[in-house]
Amino acid sequence: MSHRVDPGFGGERALGDKCALPSSLYTGVRYKPLLTGGMALLAGGAMPLAFAPVGWAWLAVIALATFFVLTAQSSRRQALWSAYLFGLGYFGVGVSWVFISISQYGNGPVVAVLVTAAFVSLLALFPWGVAYLVRCLRPEMDAMALWLGLPAAWVLSEWMRTWFLTVSVRRTHLVRW
Repeated sequence: MSHRVDPGFGGERALGDKCALPSSLYTGVRYKPLLTGGMALLAGGAMPLAFAPVGWAWLAVIALATFFVLTAQSSRRQALWSAYLFGLGYFGVGVSWVFISISQYGNGPVVAVLVTAAFVSLLALFPWGVAYLVRCLRPEMDAMALWLGLPAAWVLSEWMRTWFLTVSVRRTHLVRW
């Protein structure tokens, strides 16, 4: 990919990168991938605060809006990394109970760190899948993809995650329905 900027497009966009939207958000920023990744990790880490016990529901709107903007304004590769980092932040903060329960009632802190890291890494693939699905179906990332595609893919991802986690429990016959 060329690192030249398309002067006629009206924003910073590398020539040949059809996935990126023009943006003056990063004007003058030297390390755009680090900034984008940090914003995604921070937004993902803030997302669990929208749920109990903190209950700051307004934070979910801001975190998801940040996720959608980062997914839409970056190149495809950066969008996928941003989505994965959002997932790491979201589930890294949100599933801290897994570490606590395995550490206190299981096989100790070393196993708890490994199991929790594997669980968070697996769950972080769900936001990554949202970005991947939308970027494959609408690579040009127009307004339709931003306003309809990303929210629809997010809802589909949430449904798949709940189905994936509950079906696996039902099949082990640990829970009687």
